[in-house]
Amino acid sequence: MQSRIAPTVRTQHWASSRPRFGVAATLLLCIGLGLPFVASAQSSATGTIEGSIMDLSGAGVSGLSVSLVETGVSASTGTDGAFTLRDVAAGAYTLRVSDGLREADQGGIDVRPGETTRLEIEFDADVFAIRSRGQVGPDGQRALPLPGITVHTSRSTEGYVERHADVGLGFPAAISRVPQSIHVIPQKMIDQQRPVTVSDIVRNVAGVSAARNSVEPFRSFRLRGFLVGESVIDGIRNTGSLNIQAEGMANIERVEVLRGPGGAVFGQGSPGGTVNIVTKKPLDEARVAARFGVGNFGYVQPEIDVTGPVGGGLGYRLVATWEQRESFIDFVEPQAAQIAPTLEWSNDSGLTLRYQGDWRRRELLRYINHPFSGTVVDTDRFELPRSLFTGEPGQGETVSEGLMNTFTVERRTGGSGLVRAYARVNRSEYDQPSVAPAALEDDGRTLNRRFNRFQEEQDEWVVGAQVVQRFNLGTVPATVSAGFDVADWTYLSLFERGTVGPIDVVDPTYGAPVEGIFTLADSEDQFQLYGGYAQALFTPAEVFTVVVGLRWDQLENRTLSNRSGDEGTRTDSQVSPRAGVSWEVVPGVVPFASYATTFAASPNFGFVRTPDGNPLGPQTGRQYEAGVKVDVGFDLVSTISAFDLERQNVATADPNDPAFRVPTGTQRARGFEAFAAWEPSAVSIFGSYAYTDAEVTEDTNIAAGSRLDNVPEHSWRIWATTERALPGGWIGGLKLGVHANSDIVPVIGGDQEIPGFTVWEGGAYLQKGSFLADIMIPNLTDDYYFLRGAFGGTGVIPGDARRILLTLGWQP
Repeated sequence: MQSRIAPTVRTQHWASSRPRFGVAATLLLCIGLGLPFVASAQSSATGTIEGSIMDLSGAGVSGLSVSLVETGVSASTGTDGAFTLRDVAAGAYTLRVSDGLREADQGGIDVRPGETTRLEIEFDADVFAIRSRGQVGPDGQRALPLPGITVHTSRSTEGYVERHADVGLGFPAAISRVPQSIHVIPQKMIDQQRPVTVSDIVRNVAGVSAARNSVEPFRSFRLRGFLVGESVIDGIRNTGSLNIQAEGMANIERVEVLRGPGGAVFGQGSPGGTVNIVTKKPLDEARVAARFGVGNFGYVQPEIDVTGPVGGGLGYRLVATWEQRESFIDFVEPQAAQIAPTLEWSNDSGLTLRYQGDWRRRELLRYINHPFSGTVVDTDRFELPRSLFTGEPGQGETVSEGLMNTFTVERRTGGSGLVRAYARVNRSEYDQPSVAPAALEDDGRTLNRRFNRFQEEQDEWVVGAQVVQRFNLGTVPATVSAGFDVADWTYLSLFERGTVGPIDVVDPTYGAPVEGIFTLADSEDQFQLYGGYAQALFTPAEVFTVVVGLRWDQLENRTLSNRSGDEGTRTDSQVSPRAGVSWEVVPGVVPFASYATTFAASPNFGFVRTPDGNPLGPQTGRQYEAGVKVDVGFDLVSTISAFDLERQNVATADPNDPAFRVPTGTQRARGFEAFAAWEPSAVSIFGSYAYTDAEVTEDTNIAAGSRLDNVPEHSWRIWATTERALPGGWIGGLKLGVHANSDIVPVIGGDQEIPGFTVWEGGAYLQKGSFLADIMIPNLTDDYYFLRGAFGGTGVIPGDARRILLTLGWQP
């Protein structure tokens, strides 16, 4: 449900109206950013609001901020829960209660000239809700009770406008209170777009460049110029990069993206940002939802989602799906399955126990890339088809399988306190045989190839705890959080190589045998991480927010070569601070500035060594960011920001052998980003734009100023839907979207360019009651375009061909 619900209660003494603000900036066709305009006049006569806020036991709740949405008049509750709002112009208002993180609104508060309106409000901290016990007039007679409004900060909204997220501070908080850019892709948008991969979801976010297409087994992307290979699921970091592969779409409720470093809370991760995948949880009411999808390329996908209460505080949810299809690449026919059960028990004291399981399996023939010749160059001689498969049909399928088990204990305490402990255990296996392109002969069509086989296993466990507590620091409301986590990740890898005959890419003939297989690397890597953090959010005034935080991590890396017997170890410690401030200059307009840092383990994996034979040290990153967040009503929210981001001790592909990696020094990304979500009546619009200048600033081999690979300077995205009532109780809707990237370079320091693209998508849906029929067509005009350069600069990766996806569903 919506994080803020517009009040519908009105009284006969409506003497004022809410100040109105408009948004007048156009950003790439239709993105509004926001400027306030003249507020309507109010009566000069004033009144007073006195009240008290009590918890469910009847005790006063101190340290809460109480304000009037329409005027900005505010106060804080004392030790007995009492508050007073003076000099309030006569009229009807919406009262907002906030603990500095979450907000709840109560409409229909009536103020009369020269009189005092008294309120008694009951506060439920577990779900952050306020319920008025009544409004008392000056004659002592109790008015009719006002309707209560409940705000669930752990659920997605029913639309595009999201005002709360977990990823900014590590627990639910109002996005406007976090002085760093945050984007949330809600469930409604995910359902409408029918994405195949997580990359498809996050491309809605400004500054994200897609890194994979639908026939590649990995799920990764670039954010603010830097690769995001790790994932955070339900606020818990997964150390292993393989965990983001084959991430099932069916169990995703929403995706939250913190742009820029998040090391002060989550520890090691990409400096480009943190992606938090929020999974579906049990619901209070029984519900069975089912979908069946069919489409071109032999696409078939049934999906079921069953949830409800069992009794005695126990609830369940089971999400399961299976997918089979062909693809736009010859011989590649992916199959995937996911089963995700959840059990959750809670009681009236605020205690919750939760188990989440997630099993995934994916099979497909490994496609590597197209050569540059015949795709982005030399197309005057011949043009290679998008369907070209440069491997061998008999090379063997890539199989990835994983099981993730998560156990969580949560306890809500008085006020807005939270205590959480968790444990997660992962087991993943990955077998990838492939015939990979190598050098292209001078004729431009004879492609040399080699056989590669990666066999990988990873075991990971992580345990941690978190405490969140609100209190008053003198007269200043504060919310403090602290936590720790311990993780162990063991990674076993076997890398084999062999020879295989060349192929004529213009007239391919398959069947060349694989010969001369030998072991190139056989290694074991173990990472042990220990970390702890503390952060505080202060609201010295209703319009000011200050966030400070600090995290300490220790990373122990041991690597062993089973071929040579060489063993290397390294231990590093890292302190990751953050600081930020925001100021609500006028209601709904919040400028902010922040400094954030992070670090990440270098991707050693048995290939990277320092001259003394030890692993590389961790990469580090820092960011300065400033911007403004706008939420002035009209069901519109937007953020614009500028940033300066740098990372050091970077490991990149060895130009002599892309299977190995070497450090390249320092890289920097600077840019500007903007996004807006707007939901006027019967229309929903989401748009974003990013300018990213990403380059090498210091390197022993690459010239300073060289562009970073696969990072477009300009990227933008617009997605819009509209719906209307049709005869017979039907509701019909149309969907249309476009995303675009400018030119990119496939290799750092290279002079080759891959042209940019503009890709359209569209669809329509019909709904009656719980029945839904939906058609979605990605790449509506079937453009032949290229996402990025392949790993090591060996070729180019085409984007998906046009897909036609028809979904029939039953979703109460």
